[in-house]
Amino acid sequence: MKFEELELKESLLKAIEHLGYSELFPVQEEAWKLLNNEMDCIIQSKTGSGKTLAYALPILQNIVVNEKHPQAIVLCPTRELARQVKQVFDQVGLLMGIKTNLLIGKESFSMQAEDLKQRCHVIVGTPGRIVEHIKENNLKMDKINYLVLDEADEMLNQDFEEDMVFIADSIPNRKNTCLVSATYSSAMDQFVKGAKKVVVEKENDQIEQWGYLYQADKEEFLIQVLIQAVPESCLIFVSTQQDVENLFLYLKEKEISIAKIHGGMEQEERFFNMDLFKKGKVRILIATDVVSRGIDIQKVDMIINYDLPKSKTLHTHRIGRSGRAMEIGCAISFYNEAQKEYFSSFEIDTRDFVFTKSLDDIELLKTSTKVVVDKSESLKKQVCTLFINSGKDKKIRPGDIVGALCQVDGIQIEDIGAIKVEAHQSFVDIYNHKENLVLKNIRKIKSKSVRIERAKRNRE
Repeated sequence: MKFEELELKESLLKAIEHLGYSELFPVQEEAWKLLNNEMDCIIQSKTGSGKTLAYALPILQNIVVNEKHPQAIVLCPTRELARQVKQVFDQVGLLMGIKTNLLIGKESFSMQAEDLKQRCHVIVGTPGRIVEHIKENNLKMDKINYLVLDEADEMLNQDFEEDMVFIADSIPNRKNTCLVSATYSSAMDQFVKGAKKVVVEKENDQIEQWGYLYQADKEEFLIQVLIQAVPESCLIFVSTQQDVENLFLYLKEKEISIAKIHGGMEQEERFFNMDLFKKGKVRILIATDVVSRGIDIQKVDMIINYDLPKSKTLHTHRIGRSGRAMEIGCAISFYNEAQKEYFSSFEIDTRDFVFTKSLDDIELLKTSTKVVVDKSESLKKQVCTLFINSGKDKKIRPGDIVGALCQVDGIQIEDIGAIKVEAHQSFVDIYNHKENLVLKNIRKIKSKSVRIERAKRNRE
């Protein structure tokens, strides 16, 4: 089915086209039927099958843009995944003027609370931080129609269960609850009783898997495997934060193009390193399981389980970082003699490793050759974000900015997108190439002199 057959809002269809999408994946078709008809659902679909867009699209289709309070909440197990989900909503909802707030830990609580006082359509975040905002009455729940648990089986384990129940019970009028994941747990049925359950393309058949038995030095063995394969983009999973640090230093000393991520790092560094890998600036990323769920990275051609995962479920999510969106991928698992029996439980074929290259070929791993195309670049050109040098300090409100814009000949309400008013500055998105009209004609807002120019940073 093509997106144009869905009778989408024109702004959504235009955004979809600019992002390069033409036909729905099977899970997106199923989610549309359920969520667009206000049906609670549990959707299980393989990794990389387009589940985020599957629930984002019907939510955005039914958002009331002029409503101030949030209408949907998406809960994620990690900050990286929450940030990624927000980006999907931001991109697909850009031409609608959708505002998505990211509520995650390790970021300023007071700034998040202040941002929640302005118009917001969708909340994306991690459970603990969202619970905090609910308890402090920062987050208004009375207009919430949609509750989504992304990676739902993980969200309903014992670590998150209490927060999940609290958040659900805090929503008085929700129409839809949607649970999505590549793997299933019985807790999902208990959380949303009577939901329609749909299983779509459960297995990731396009990912080739095999295991290598290593005999002696594991780090040296890894070097040989990397030299032999020369993966353009490789994600290496290890068990602990310290293991990440140790292996990172070992490979860094050999000048391999590499980055690292684990839960003990500062959030800014985690996000920075993830972006390096996503954009193809580094060839290899070493990580704990903090990036094993939901993270979408273009063209990861090799996953290496340097340390075996603790369960089949975790294995499914790890290897699912490759073979995204029907691409071909591969996953290699290392094991030693003592792990033979445990390794056999994963039902993966083994191969004898033969090293035919020279160790001097490590030079090929010292730079990244991956080329990443930003699918949203075309979409971004449809919107110009303008900077205004006044904000709350001058008692400027979003409505004041809208009023000033609408007084300009040629500017209509549909030319005005998301507005963000900060302490000493404001940002407004202008559509349909009308930014020059604003720049030439507005010198005052609410009788106060202002300076307006093209923003030097993207609106978050």
